[in-house]
Amino acid sequence: MSVVFWKGAPEMRIEQQAGESLKDAKLDDNASIYAKREELTEKQKLKEMDKKERWQYFKEYYFVKLILICVAAFAVCYVVYTMVKPRIETVFYAAIMYDIIPEENRDGFISDLETLLDVDTEKQNVFIDDNYLTEMGTGMSGMERIQTYMYAGQVDVLIADRETFGTLTKAGCFLDLAELFPTETYSKLSGTVYTGKSEEDNREKAYGFYLTDCEKYRDLGVTMKEPVIGIVANTKYKDNAVKVIDYLFE
Repeated sequence: MSVVFWKGAPEMRIEQQAGESLKDAKLDDNASIYAKREELTEKQKLKEMDKKERWQYFKEYYFVKLILICVAAFAVCYVVYTMVKPRIETVFYAAIMYDIIPEENRDGFISDLETLLDVDTEKQNVFIDDNYLTEMGTGMSGMERIQTYMYAGQVDVLIADRETFGTLTKAGCFLDLAELFPTETYSKLSGTVYTGKSEEDNREKAYGFYLTDCEKYRDLGVTMKEPVIGIVANTKYKDNAVKVIDYLFE
């Protein structure tokens, strides 16, 4: 009886075993993939971190979101505030061309005018604008700015030197003061009247009063030699303008 040895048998067995091992490994991997993972809660994550890791985690996941939320909240609050806040109404606006009231005298003068006009300071204000010496970042000269503001109905009273006042008088910028003041008051101020003509009305009219000898105005610390005051033609607060001029000459 002869025995035959199969030389290829051991190699096949080894290959078969290796294949089974790989198969088992893949099954283990798949099992680990599909196994239900236990997710850590935020509290657990933070508990396992040290102080430095917590700060880094906060910056990466929450800091930017927190900034965006704060910016959005601020924007919403600002919009709501601008919609509901009470608007301040300027009930008297005086423009002073090419002269300045010193800061230490301005507040007291405004306070006196607020009392005179019975201003509710929570809803109304008095504005004295003497910023006409420079362009103030507008790109316009003082004359261009005052004409723009007058046209917009922003100015009630204008104070300017005689030459500037004359130029604006010709342009029809002022009201006839003889028609606005009571006869007795106008007569009292007759020696201070500035008369002129406009291009549309060639008649000589009283468009201003000289403030040259007006003590209340001079006490404000102004330096203009021949200031003239007039009431702007399209003023919205004619009565207040008359009260202020009358107050100055008391």
